[in-house]
Amino acid sequence: MFNIHRPQGLTLWGLLQAAALLGLLALVYASPYVVLANWWNNDDYSYCYLLPLVIGWILWGKRHSLRALADGGGWAGLAFLGLGALLYALGEFGSEYYSLFLSSWFAALGLCWLFFGWPALRSLGFVFLLFFAMLPLPQFLSNKLTVQLQLLSTRLGELLIRLMGMSVYREGNIIDLGFMQLQVVEACSGLRYLFPLLVLGLVLAYFTWLRLWKQCLLVAAAVPISLVLNALRIAVTALASKFFGPQAAEGFSHDFAGWAVFLLSFGLLYGLSLLLAHLPGEPRTAEGADSAVAAGPVESTGPANSMETVEPADSAKSTDPEKMPGQQPLPDGQGPATGALPLGCRPGLRFWVAASVLAAMFFGLAGRGGQETPPQSRPFAEFPMHIGPWTGAPQALDTETLNTLKLSQYILADYQGPGNAEVNLYVAYYRSQRKGQAIHSPESCLPGTGWTVEEDGVVDVAVADVGMADTARTGGAARRVNRSLASKGPSRILTWFWFAQQGRMLTSLPELKLSTFYGAITRRRTDGALVRLSTALGPYEQTAKGDERLRRFLADVEPSLREFVPD
Repeated sequence: MFNIHRPQGLTLWGLLQAAALLGLLALVYASPYVVLANWWNNDDYSYCYLLPLVIGWILWGKRHSLRALADGGGWAGLAFLGLGALLYALGEFGSEYYSLFLSSWFAALGLCWLFFGWPALRSLGFVFLLFFAMLPLPQFLSNKLTVQLQLLSTRLGELLIRLMGMSVYREGNIIDLGFMQLQVVEACSGLRYLFPLLVLGLVLAYFTWLRLWKQCLLVAAAVPISLVLNALRIAVTALASKFFGPQAAEGFSHDFAGWAVFLLSFGLLYGLSLLLAHLPGEPRTAEGADSAVAAGPVESTGPANSMETVEPADSAKSTDPEKMPGQQPLPDGQGPATGALPLGCRPGLRFWVAASVLAAMFFGLAGRGGQETPPQSRPFAEFPMHIGPWTGAPQALDTETLNTLKLSQYILADYQGPGNAEVNLYVAYYRSQRKGQAIHSPESCLPGTGWTVEEDGVVDVAVADVGMADTARTGGAARRVNRSLASKGPSRILTWFWFAQQGRMLTSLPELKLSTFYGAITRRRTDGALVRLSTALGPYEQTAKGDERLRRFLADVEPSLREFVPD
């Protein structure tokens, strides 16, 4: 009755079902994707604006072969749709955007499998890979990778500067040339070269007619190319500054050098693809091209080594709908002629299940993470500067740091105790760890400023050692803190830190995220704090004395911390 055919075999019922599911997806993920688009404005991810166009081009080229592959769907896709719903709940209540982005990826994968089946999903493997590349890294992972790339780029830049015959001294991410200093900041870490080149390597590998091992080599080559050329840019900047002054490292010269390096990187990557194409070895055959990830976007009977999709022989020999592979005829009035997309029939169980899951995500979860009732806490401006035998001097963070941390309030103070013992206290409190506003770990801060971490791990501090009266609350168990020893020349700093999350001392970011999620559901709270104690060690002072100093200070400051960081 409603079996109105379109040229591609999609019926009116199919259009209505597709519109309903796409509308529900838009409702569920509209808010996260507005944030995602804003993140794409960051120079590190600006290449993501082009990926939807590439995906659209690939889908358009595969439109006919996908119809032939459609087998009516598979219920296994419901598991991935359910995983997407779980990640969506984790992202909403745990205030983590990456979980929301990843949820959309699993939801799309699940819907594809549910309605079109495994063969179509295999053919769209590369599309889902590009979709995944559109999602930025989790913030804590991005920060850690940025710092490591800063240090690596600085070391490679120092090596190239020495090879140019110039004297240079490096300290962390700062290169001292004598006449001036170059600081390799986050923007110069090479991250904004690495990600686009990896994606370009994937696209080049997909559209070139190479064997699989050559494609993998092409993608892997993007990493050393981006690192070496970024270091070369640093070295050339240093050389230019020697002859033309500091202005060579600023403004237009700096930006132009960045563009030139990226274009050179892409040229090298493309040249490598041409070289690999002429290396010995049989090219991929047409049969091998129709693989899980490498199925190309254009249907053709072109060269035998093409990665392009070749339609099954049966579909080329017959246009009889009843003989199309993977299809069964439907009774009159119950769906489209065989060969149409599975959504072409009247709404069935698959549609109602998928629509129900998406509707439940929107009405039951969307925006629920924002309904919080954190307890009142004392303003940190009242934090005592006299604690037992310790006397403190407050310090202040600069505006740029505050804008980065996005904390609610903080205390930063240097305390001096018996025997001129000195301990620095830093507490960053977050009243609400909403999406994009959460506790930052200090683990990646010191290396970028020239400090080398010599010792790093988790240690137990017995409750009795820190003078706690309420041992019943912790069951008399030891408390765990992160401990690190960092050095910079003759200077050494011993640090203890932990995450104070609603009465618990946590030592890792995964624990913190899970605790935030649990607190949001059970207590409608996501508040928490980072607590850091640090002390400088003398030239010949043993670390055990530093640990004892921090232990004594923790025993004295613990009651005040409880007053300002709610349990």
